[in-house]
Parts: sequence; structure tokens; C-alpha cells
Amino acid sequence: MRIEPVAAWVVGADGRVDMKGTGGPLILIYRETEKRWFYFQQFPAAEIPLTKDVFVRLAEACLNG
Repeated sequence: MRIEPVAAWVVGADGRVDMKGTGGPLILIYRETEKRWFYFQQFPAAEIPLTKDVFVRLAEACLNG
């Protein structure tokens, strides 16, 4: 798994990194106004606050496909 910076600013967010692996890419965005990271789920569209548990689940999904 790799975590790659994509952009310092994107529409609607103040930063983006992608988690890449056999189950990725998975998109993480940062919102300065909320001072936190979110997992941007594409289907169905949702923004999920990034917690330790969410990150672990995403990492497992990214690594295991």
C-alpha cells in the first residue's frame, strides 16, 4: 500500500491523498474548517470522518483488494 499526496487544494477540500494498493485507490480529503480528514466514498457518495478504526478498515481493504 502507498499513500500518495495528490493536491494541496481541491474543489471542496484543502488537501487530498490517495491510498493505493490492490483494493484502491481510496481517497482521503482534508478540510481546514473542520481540522480533520475524511474518507471520500465514491459509491454511494459520502464523506466519512477518518478515525483510527476507519483508517484500519481502509488499509485492510486497500491491501487485500
